[in-house]
Formats: sequence, structure tokens, C-alpha cells
Amino acid sequence: MDKLYEKLVLQRQSAIPLYYQFKQFIIDKIKANELHEGDLIPTEEELCKLYAISRPTLRQAFAELVNEGYLTRQRAKGTFVAKHSLSSKFVNKIMQFNEEMEALGVTHRTEVKKCAVENASPEIASALQLRDGKAIALQRLRFADGEPLVFEFTYIPYRLFRGIENLNFAKVSLYENMKKEYGLYVARTEKSVRAIAATAEIAEMLGTKEGAPILRIVTKGFSVENLPLEYSIAYYLSERYNMRLDVVSPDFKGCINQ
Repeated sequence: MDKLYEKLVLQRQSAIPLYYQFKQFIIDKIKANELHEGDLIPTEEELCKLYAISRPTLRQAFAELVNEGYLTRQRAKGTFVAKHSLSSKFVNKIMQFNEEMEALGVTHRTEVKKCAVENASPEIASALQLRDGKAIALQRLRFADGEPLVFEFTYIPYRLFRGIENLNFAKVSLYENMKKEYGLYVARTEKSVRAIAATAEIAEMLGTKEGAPILRIVTKGFSVENLPLEYSIAYYLSERYNMRLDVVSPDFKGCINQ
């Protein structure tokens, strides 16, 4: 066993539960880069013997570390340090992907898979209130720290943004060009989030297995006048991306950090 684990001395007289002391130790070592992605964690039996604690205590710590994305379990192989998980508070503020990644301190890039004018499906036509049935369809694969993170399908009304389909959205911002060149911007969004199993197409794009759990985030964007400007469906690799929500009482008068 790595001597790293011997650095933890459990405070048995402390009011802090033993499982939480171990959990926080693991989190601290991951954040300090003393534990790295893919590192194998000692077995429950080894750790129980080292710390003289019960298996239920240790299992509670492991369960929370897995649920919070710090560790991952592989059947018949063991427990490992998970890939870095990006934690976003995207619901508090309208942010473009580039802005969100920069706020998280992550390098990013975009590959455009499609950008064309097409006849919209009934779902898209209804959401965007299309008069002529035509939408600009933009498909982008987004990368964070060199790895696929989200595959995004975006639709905007052709009658409002005619010509924007000719831009290279691997280099330029959709929102910025909507505002600068067309005088329209997304002032309000409605989002819905659902956990689904990856289809073969989505799994291939995100570099995961068909059936793997992913997040499907549907965004409807509206102008100040409540005119539908955008309808997007984004598929996020859930093992690398999680969302944090600040939920407060109506009586709360304080400030929430943005």
C-alpha cells in the first residue's frame, strides 16, 4: 500500500465522523495532485486494517466519493480516482460554452459537424414558431482539456438570421454574432435536464459506450420581447460534467455568488 495513506491519522474523539475524515482526506489529496486520475485506491480490507475501522464506515465514505465524482468503481478491478469532473453553475447565468469553460479554468475547442439551412421538424418548428418552416441547424462537438465533453444540436430561425450559416463557428461565437450582426440576443432561457442512455451516434461522438449515462439538456432561448431565438439539445458526458444548483428560501435576503 502507498505510504500516502499512512498520513491520515483519524481523530476518534472528534465530532467529525470517521467516514467523513477519510472522505475529506481523499478529496484533499486529489485536489493537491497527490492522487491522480486512474490511481488505484487500496481495498476496503487493507484500509479497514490500516485505520482500524469497520467496513460500513469505509463503505459510506466510498459511496459518497463515487456519487460526487471523485472515485469510480470498476467491477473485478477495484476503485480508482475518477477523471476530473467539471462542476457548473450554468443555471444562474446565461453563459456561452467558451465562457463557461474559461470560468472553470479549462482549455476548450469546438468542431463544427454541420451548419446548414434545412426544413425543421415539427418539434423545432413549433418551439421556434417558424413561419416558413426553415431553420439553421448547427451541430458542434465541444472539447474540454482535449477530450469530448458535449455534442450539441442548435437550431435558430432562418428568417431572422439569414446568412449566419456561412460563418465558421469553430472560430466565432453564435451569440455574439446574433447580437452584433442581427441586433437580437438571448435574454432569457428555459432549460430542462434529463439523464438518458447514450445512443450509438452520441456515444461515438463523446468517446463512450452505447448505453452509458449522459445528460440531455434542452435549452430554449428568448429575446427581450419573448421571441424564440434558439432551440438546442446538448448531450453532456456525465462522468466529466455535473451541475450545482443554489436553492434558497423566498425569505433569504443575502447574495449568491455568481
